[in-house]
Order: sequence, then structure tokens, then C-alpha cells
Amino acid sequence: MKNKVRYKPSGPYYLVGEITKDMAIKGHLPSGPIFITPALYAHIRRDHPELETAGISAETLVMDVMNNYSEIRKGSNGSFILVRRGMGNPRIAAIGLVVKKDERFNFWIAKTAWITNEKRVQRKPLVLKSKKPALKAGIRPKW
Repeated sequence: MKNKVRYKPSGPYYLVGEITKDMAIKGHLPSGPIFITPALYAHIRRDHPELETAGISAETLVMDVMNNYSEIRKGSNGSFILVRRGMGNPRIAAIGLVVKKDERFNFWIAKTAWITNEKRVQRKPLVLKSKKPALKAGIRPKW
């Protein structure tokens, strides 16, 4: 990331990306770092068997979406979804995010990650379409 993250929520959180200021302005979203917890990785492994079928780990899925997402869509209950396309039909990977705020900073917490299809993604309103991913490491999935 270009900007040094000056804030980290308390607890065991891992920094996995950010919603940049440029993206935030274009999508009318709060900018800020994106964090994930070890418990979320456990949830993804346990509750999303489609990952095992695809032969991908929860960690690889999260980093691949963070590095290659092309859309942000509105989810339910105030959440947003990072959408990673280009994995072959009908597979699309997604990460659900919620924004948190404290007295000085905005930050995002990843709530889940999964593999889905075009029909489900299209039901969610498009907030921002971007060619610029949050990070540029370029992890490639096995599928």
C-alpha cells in the first residue's frame, strides 16, 4: 500500500488491503484499511465447502480477491462486497465487508468470503467498477 496504515483495531487483526481515497471518492465510500481476523479464516474454511471443491485455501481466496477485485457492490445490512471476476464461468469470488468507525479513523472488517456465480452478483447494486485493485501482489488461483 502506498499510505502507511496508522491505525489498527485492537485484537488479532491482519491487514489485507484498503479502500483507497481515490476509490472512496468515486464510490462515495469511506476510505480506510481492510482487516481480517483469524476467526474469519476459520469460518470460511468451515462454512464454505466450495473452496475445498475448488482446491483453494481461505487465505489464498482472500488475498486473490483483494489483489484482483474489479467491482464493489452493495450487500445487505450496510455491507459491501468486493467482486473478483475472471476466474472462468460461472465462478466469481467475493469478500463481504463492513465499515467501522471510531473517533478518528474509518476501517473495514472482512466478514466472509465465498465463491459465487454471475446471477447472484448481478442482484447486488453496483457501487464502483474499477480496473485498479487495492493491492498489486497478483496471487493467482488454481482454478
